[in-house]
Amino acid sequence: MTKEVYSVKDIQELLGGVSYNFACRKIREIKTVSDRLEIRGHIHRLDWEAYLNRFKKDSAEALSNRVVEQETNSI
Repeated sequence: MTKEVYSVKDIQELLGGVSYNFACRKIREIKTVSDRLEIRGHIHRLDWEAYLNRFKKDSAEALSNRVVEQETNSI
């Protein structure tokens, strides 16, 4: 999808035809990560992307910290 704003119906389609209630729960979950619009029942495309990438930053930082610890221990 190339829309900027997703509604519940868009999320239903994006997730493969899930139920309305499931799509609403998913939107609420996404809004806990990011909520640029602050409009009930809608999310911005960037909120969706932030939700999908929410663990990448944490795992990259953890890996970086682990590498630094290994280098420190080897000295």
